[in-house]
Amino acid sequence: MLRQFDAKTVGEAEGEADGDVRALLELADTMAEEDAETLAARREEEGDNEPFEDDDEWVDEVESLSPEERAEFLERVVPVKLVLAKVRKLAFKIVNSSTILLPAWYELCRELKLAPKLIPRDVKTRWNSTFDMAIATVEYQEPYKRITADAELGL
Repeated sequence: MLRQFDAKTVGEAEGEADGDVRALLELADTMAEEDAETLAARREEEGDNEPFEDDDEWVDEVESLSPEERAEFLERVVPVKLVLAKVRKLAFKIVNSSTILLPAWYELCRELKLAPKLIPRDVKTRWNSTFDMAIATVEYQEPYKRITADAELGL
C-alpha cells in the first residue's frame, strides 16, 4: 500500500518539468544507498536469521485505478512523498552524524523532556516502518522543528 509513496528515480521521471517532482527527485537521489546502509545495520542488529518481508506478493492498488484517477492520485500524493523524503533524509543524517547532529538531537530531546531516542527510518522490507517513522515524527515534532531551524547544524 505504501509503494505509491516511493519516490521515482531520475530515469523514471525523465522529462517531467514539475518543480515538486524535481525537488522530490533531488531528495530521493541518494536514498537507495541510505536504504542499503539502514538495512545492513538492521540485519546486523537483528541477525541474518530474522525473516524479511517479501514484497513480491503485494498488490499495487494504483494499478487498478483508471488513468484519470491514477493521475489525480499521483498528483495529490506529491506533498506526502516530499515530507516522507525529507524526514527520511533528516533521520539518516542524524543517525550517521555522531559528532554534531546526534548529540544535538539528544540535547533537544532532553530540553523538551522527551525520551531521547533515534528517529526510526522506514525500510522497504519492513511493512510498518513508514508508519512508525510518521508517528515518531509527530511525537517529536518540536525537536524536528528546532534541529532544522538551527543554522549552525547546517541542515
